[in-house]
Amino acid sequence: MAFRVGLALGGGGVKGFAHIGALKVLRAASVPVDLVVGTSMGAVVGAYFSSNPDNAQLEDRLLKLTEHPALKRIESFFGSISGKDEPKFLIKKFLDGIKNLYLWNLQITKKYLIPSESIFEAFDELFKETQFRDLKIPFTCVATDIKSGKSVTINKGRIVDAVAASCAMPGVFAPLDNNDQLLVDGGVLSLVPVKEIKDLGADFIIAINLAGEFHCRKEELNSGLDLILEADKIRGSYINKLNLASCDWAIQPDLNNVRWWQFSKARYCIEQGEAAALRNIDNIKRALKRKKFRYFWKLPLRLFQYRRPR
Repeated sequence: MAFRVGLALGGGGVKGFAHIGALKVLRAASVPVDLVVGTSMGAVVGAYFSSNPDNAQLEDRLLKLTEHPALKRIESFFGSISGKDEPKFLIKKFLDGIKNLYLWNLQITKKYLIPSESIFEAFDELFKETQFRDLKIPFTCVATDIKSGKSVTINKGRIVDAVAASCAMPGVFAPLDNNDQLLVDGGVLSLVPVKEIKDLGADFIIAINLAGEFHCRKEELNSGLDLILEADKIRGSYINKLNLASCDWAIQPDLNNVRWWQFSKARYCIEQGEAAALRNIDNIKRALKRKKFRYFWKLPLRLFQYRRPR
């Protein structure tokens, strides 16, 4: 009965690149990784790491992913509707309001803003025909079935299909049909997949949470839509805190100043992930040592109970 360390990689768009920095520190400190579960961008990083646990290659390949035209289009699109912080003239405010109204109406009348083919193309270049059975470290991907309202774990078949489902942000990308399921972003129910990796039998769980603390400024609430979105963030933040309470240690990079679509900030996110892991690594190693000691101290008793005839 081996003691297994599990890594739960949370979602967050480009913030997911922080996982690369954290993995670099964990590997350098010889912290074992026996299981990996990922949500959304955490699934992208987790799948590639599980196929080739080489930190240098992981960073190089995923940074190249940010140069893909599909991700460039996403940053350009959301950058154009997000607005800037500098003061605007009255006519500029009016034109921005017209543009945002048009784009939100477009989103309401269509099921998605960006065709899935574009993101599939990017992931195809990264994973090609890699199957789950080809991975060097056991990996599971988390998505959400929008029809049943349940979290779905995927650990069979093609990696690219599972990762694309886990990243299918509702309203942004088209959901993916999977037999009788309609799959969207795993972060809808499981922003950091702690429960899923616990269910898979991890004995010590390290979670990397990219959500940060909830905060909202009054000046950001300019419409009913803003209120709806902030209310959803509160719900998500509350569920995430309950979920993280089940892990043994959580690493939380400081990424409050990064928006999920700002893929040009990928290298900065890697640096923040590395910095956060360095702040936590000594405590992680101590906590891991304590739990492993308790596990093996109780092992003879568990084996005796298992073998005792009824």
